[in-house]
Amino acid sequence: MRATLSLPSPLSSQISGRFFTIPRRTQNLRNSNQKRFLDTTTPVPLPDVGFGFGRRVCPGRYFVRNILWVAMASMLATFEFLPVTDAEGRPVPPLQEFAPVLTSGPMPFKCTIRSRSSRIKET
Repeated sequence: MRATLSLPSPLSSQISGRFFTIPRRTQNLRNSNQKRFLDTTTPVPLPDVGFGFGRRVCPGRYFVRNILWVAMASMLATFEFLPVTDAEGRPVPPLQEFAPVLTSGPMPFKCTIRSRSSRIKET
C-alpha cells in the first residue's frame, strides 16, 4: 500500500495531495459553504423505490415504465375520466388524499369512465 504525506509549508501557496490540490486561501473547510454548489432551481427527481436500489435494482424497470406509459396513453385516448356528479348534476372533485406509505399512491376515489367512441361501446 502506498500513501502520500503532504505537509503545509508557509512558503507554498497550496496544499497538494495525491488526487487533489487545495488553494491556500481555502484551507479551513469547516467554515466553507458547501450549499453554494447545489442547484436549487432544478427539481430533483424522486428515486423509484418500488424497483429497488444499487446492485439489486430491478432490471425490467425501463420495460415496465414503457408498458405503463402505453397503457395510460391507450386508456386516455379511448376513455373519458370524469368526476362523479352530485344530485344537481354538478361535478364533485375527488379528495386529494394519498396513502401514508413509502410507495405512496392516491386513496380510492369514485369517478365516471365513459367511452370516447360508439365503436368502443359495442365491444
